[in-house]
Parts: sequence; structure tokens; C-alpha cells
Amino acid sequence: MEHKGAALVDRPTWIAAGETLSGGMRVLLTPAGERFRKMRKALHAHLSPSVVQTYGSVLMSNAHTHILDILDSPEIHQEHAKRYAASVVMALAYGEKAGGHDDPDVQAVNRCFNRLGVDLRLGLSKVDVFPLLRYVPGYLDKLCEGHCQELVLFKKYLGIVREQMVRLTNATISLFRIVPPLPASSPSQIPRPPTSPVPSLAQAPTACYPDAARKVQDEIDRVTDSE
Repeated sequence: MEHKGAALVDRPTWIAAGETLSGGMRVLLTPAGERFRKMRKALHAHLSPSVVQTYGSVLMSNAHTHILDILDSPEIHQEHAKRYAASVVMALAYGEKAGGHDDPDVQAVNRCFNRLGVDLRLGLSKVDVFPLLRYVPGYLDKLCEGHCQELVLFKKYLGIVREQMVRLTNATISLFRIVPPLPASSPSQIPRPPTSPVPSLAQAPTACYPDAARKVQDEIDRVTDSE
């Protein structure tokens, strides 16, 4: 696949999740072309191995908050995991520190990701099977409404980044500092898989079997060459 990247770079057309909900501006669902190349270039500039190492403070700070949240209220550990995932995305994309799991913006970010995950389910939207349905009045209204909600949320944060750039302040890490013309309707300009359930699934066995957890950590350290 490494040698056939040009042949595999394209994506199928997703009318519901890609063109309507995302407005054609999610790199995950963008077909091959000039727009996709610009998005990929911007992502590569901020996700290269040398640059990723500079994100350590952001990840460690959010991980520290995540552990304290669990100790404070373990009964809603899944909500804390969602807060962690949303907070990392907001910090890396816009340089903004998120609040707790009940923060309105954290909840809005997670609603966006949940909505996308639902609409990506094969066969859920018949418009991807019968494209003529896109011309039926009202058929795509719910998806259009979701797109508008995303635009309002993430343009708000893009505006904050632009104000910081105008004031020539040292804004924290942000994808849009280097390539501001990129469309900012979605936080998914940063590839973000649905990782929020992963901490919840990993924490329980780690707490129950610490010896096994240490062995797993040793293997991870060997693979990542971490000291």
C-alpha cells in the first residue's frame, strides 16, 4: 500500500456524512483532489514525528486532569474519557483549554463526533444508496442543521485563534496558525478516531492486573523507543 498510495488515496462519495453533514470539509471524507492535498499538507506539517513530540505537555496535562476526574467521581468515568478526548482535540486544533465533562463546548464537540459516527454507519442514510433523495425537500434538513451547528462552534474557536494572531501573541499549538485559509467547519481536520471509549476499556483491566499492565507498558516503550 505504501507504493500504491496514489491509487488508494481516494474515498467513496458520502452524500450524508461527507457532503451534507461535513460540507465537504472533513479530510476523513474528502475525495482526492486539490482540497484534499491542502488538508493533508496542513496535517502533515503538524503531525510529523518531530512535531508530535512537542505535544507532550498538552497530553500530559489532560491525562493528569483525567486521572483526577476519575478519582473525584469514578462512577462517570466514561464521561471523563470523553472529556479527555475532546479536550485534546480542542487544545491541538485551537490552542484552547477545555473545562470539565459538563463544559458546554466539550459536550458540543462530542455531539459532533457522535453525530458523525452515527451517520457513517452503512445503510443508515438511504441518500447514499439513492442519490436522487438529496433533491427531496426536507430530506437532508437534519444533517444540514448539524452542519450549521458545527460551523458555529468551530468558527468561534477559529476566531479566537485569528485574534491571537492579530495581537501577535504566542498562541498555543494550533493547526490553523500556519494554514488559516483551510476550512474550519470541523475539528476532524485533525484525524481523530473514536478514541474516547478506549481509556475506559483500558483502565479497568489495568487497575485489576497491574503486573500485566507493566508488561504492556514495557512493550509499548520498546516499540516507541520511549525512555
